[in-house]
Amino acid sequence: MKLFKTKINKDSSRVVIHSLSEALIKKNPNVEKEHIITKIKKHERFYTICLSAIFVLVFILITLLVGTSYKYFKKMNSYVSGDLVVEYSPTVNGIGDVITLDDTDIVDDFKIKDNETYKFTITNNSFKKALYKISIRVDKDIIELDGCGNNIFSDNNIKYNINKGDIFSLEGKKLKDRYVLIEDVIPGKSTKVYNLNVWLDKDTLYEGKHFHGIIEVDVC
Repeated sequence: MKLFKTKINKDSSRVVIHSLSEALIKKNPNVEKEHIITKIKKHERFYTICLSAIFVLVFILITLLVGTSYKYFKKMNSYVSGDLVVEYSPTVNGIGDVITLDDTDIVDDFKIKDNETYKFTITNNSFKKALYKISIRVDKDIIELDGCGNNIFSDNNIKYNINKGDIFSLEGKKLKDRYVLIEDVIPGKSTKVYNLNVWLDKDTLYEGKHFHGIIEVDVC
């Protein structure tokens, strides 16, 4: 067992000697030290190649997964209405078209009117202009799931503004199952960007009520 007493210079061989297996040496007592080192180096190269291949494969898989997830998210985050493509920017509530209000959204008008709570773009892919309307549809599915059908904020408590413009309430805006916020025209082959803020008036009572809606764009 003189092998362990051999002094080694402080180079790469020191690392190799340190990793020698006692079992391997016992099985090969008559084998020269250099032969064992060479054998271990070959094993190290083999394992290094294998690990590198695994890392490359994992990187490729992650890249593919991220790319696929992004494409899936993009598909979820947009839809087509006639010749118009509507794309939402993500928010804390989800993919960008979901509006959920509770007592925490009771704020002063002038503290929120310049915010950009919900952002979406409308692109006209045709060569002719298109007339459309932007609405907030009452999300009946979530209301039913949440069990708050009898506990909804009044229309006059819900405020909004578009592109940091004038402030309005939803009162008088309801048409069937939606609130029509604005009607607009977009030229052919062009894009418009909208920033929509929705909040609760500062005089709203803290009664644990809710509001659930979905931002929609419909061609007229």
